[in-house]
Amino acid sequence: TLPLDATRQTLFGHSLGGLLALHVLYSRPGAFHTIIAASPSIWWDNQSILREEETYAATIAGNGALGRASRVLLLVGEREETAVTVADSKALARRLEALSAHGLRSEIRVLDEETHISVPSRAVTLTLRAAMQWP
Repeated sequence: TLPLDATRQTLFGHSLGGLLALHVLYSRPGAFHTIIAASPSIWWDNQSILREEETYAATIAGNGALGRASRVLLLVGEREETAVTVADSKALARRLEALSAHGLRSEIRVLDEETHISVPSRAVTLTLRAAMQWP
């Protein structure tokens, strides 16, 4: 067996899995070194994830070490079936960028020509690069 580096684990989720990835970021800061939320379904349950995001933002504002513990990559297709997915992801990216003052590193990539269904296949290389980036 190969040794596992618990400080370099990555979580990837697409659609509702992307929403789950954000939930893990917000509820367990530092559990994963890199979190990739692809086409996250932020709209789900009347955007209830935003309450978790507010709590997370307050938490890392009080403890910068938690902000530095994870890196976030948002991926969204330019041609998502619902425009709200793109708008929500871009709005989230702006809010996460503001948290860089507390150490959080985040990035958004809008994937040209991609739809909700094609984002995961295009995300493979981007995910591997993000997972292997250190620190």
